[in-house]
Amino acid sequence: MSRLAAQVRLRHPLTGGLILFALDIWAIASVINSNAERSSKIIWTLVIAFLPVIGLIESAVGLVNAVDIAKAPGTFRLAFGTGDFRKDTGISDDPMAMAHARSTLVIASRVGNLPGPIDGPADGVDEAGLREACRITATMGMTGKLTLDPGQTDAINRGLAPSEEEIS
Repeated sequence: MSRLAAQVRLRHPLTGGLILFALDIWAIASVINSNAERSSKIIWTLVIAFLPVIGLIESAVGLVNAVDIAKAPGTFRLAFGTGDFRKDTGISDDPMAMAHARSTLVIASRVGNLPGPIDGPADGVDEAGLREACRITATMGMTGKLTLDPGQTDAINRGLAPSEEEIS
């Protein structure tokens, strides 16, 4: 049985762009607060939407404030908007260049008592490139990966699933 997924973008002057994800067409599970730069945006999103909030870190300001965002009431996960972050900072997509930002989100998640953060998407890569992107994601301590291509979902799930050794 397949699940129906929905994505809705809303704009609000206090919260900025919001993305609502639905587990199925009738049940909205959480809100992604895009361009989360301050903890107050997370709190306002929670107040308005009454849903758990994923803080999408897409800028240098958001990265510097990641601990406050992770600790804000209503935040249940951080995610890394790699494309917009790179545009904001001028950093390349080289894994070494992005390592500090990824590590910062992992540490902020830990300090905020959150699960590991969700890494940005791996756009325009073949299967081997996606496996490598998942390896980097896992190596950096991130526990999920965004995708804009539904065809990547199974490979991402396999790439980030715990090994038999980790389960036992």
